[in-house]
This record gives sequence, C-alpha cells and structure tokens, in this order.
Amino acid sequence: MDLNKEKLAMIKKYGHCDRLPQGRVPGEYSVICQKCGKKIKSDSDLSDIGFSVTKRQTAYFWHGKCKGSPWDNKIQWEAEK
Repeated sequence: MDLNKEKLAMIKKYGHCDRLPQGRVPGEYSVICQKCGKKIKSDSDLSDIGFSVTKRQTAYFWHGKCKGSPWDNKIQWEAEK
C-alpha cells in the first residue's frame, strides 16, 4: 500500500468529517497537528505528514516541520484559535 494512501485512510478513520462525500465528490476530513494545533486536511499534500497509532487505537498526527523532540510536545485536542 502506498504511504500517502495509508495516511489518507488514517485521516479518514481517525479524523473529523468536514464535508460529507456527495456522488463523485470525495469527502473532506481533517485532523489536528499535535505540535502546532493547525488542521491537516485530507486534500492537502500528505508527503510531509507523520502519524502514530497507539496500542489503544489513539492516533497522533503532526507536520514534518513540527516533528522534533518529544519533550517539548504539547498534545492538541482541538485547533488553536
């Protein structure tokens, strides 16, 4: 399975549905970056997105530029305003 397809499938599984699919128009899903708190949308470039799924089926997503030391990580459950 292609890595971008796997990331898209994880965003659809664990993310929030922003727009439902209608006919041939695909739905739009989003997750929150655990570092900066910004949305990661399913229709954006997913090549620089990282994710991790815990054994309790909790998924964490982050931007590649946000990836760094886990000690300065702040877990975001909703988007910062």
